[in-house]
Amino acid sequence: MVAVDLAYKIVGVPLYHYTHRATDIWESGLVVGLRTTANDNGYKFQVSGQRGATGLVTEGTKPPRNVAPPNALPATHWNRRELDGPWINTQDGGIIPPRVTSGQVEAIPAAGGHKVNARRFSLSCDVQISLWYDDRVGWLGLSSDKSASTIRYERQI
Repeated sequence: MVAVDLAYKIVGVPLYHYTHRATDIWESGLVVGLRTTANDNGYKFQVSGQRGATGLVTEGTKPPRNVAPPNALPATHWNRRELDGPWINTQDGGIIPPRVTSGQVEAIPAAGGHKVNARRFSLSCDVQISLWYDDRVGWLGLSSDKSASTIRYERQI
C-alpha cells in the first residue's frame, strides 16, 4: 500500500492538501488488481482495476474505462520496472507514456536523517518528475514541481 499525505501551510493556515492511497495486487509478477483514491485540494479521484482476459481493465475519474497496455504498471513508484513502460496514472486512471532519462548516482536524504546513494531518473510527461532508486531497497524518493513549488517524497524505511 502506498500512502501520501501532504499539506502546505503558512502560519498554520492550510493553503494546499493532498492525500493519496493506492493498493496494487500482484500475482506471479503481474498486476492483477488496483484500488486508489486521491484528494487533490478538494478534487476527488478514484481508480479501480482488475485483470481480465484482455489485460488490466481500469476504470477511473479520467477515462471511463480502458485496457492498459501489457507492459503498463501503476505509477506507485515502488517498483523500478515502472520505468520500462507506460504508467497507469493512479490518480485518474489515464495512461502516461513518460520519457525516462537515467542520471547519476547521488547522495539523497533518507529516513533517520542520514544520506544514501541512489540513481536519479528524470521523467518527462505531463509533469516533470525525478525518481531515485538504489539496488538494495528500491524506490527512495520523488521530486516534482507543482504550481511553482517543489514537492519531495522520501521513503520512510
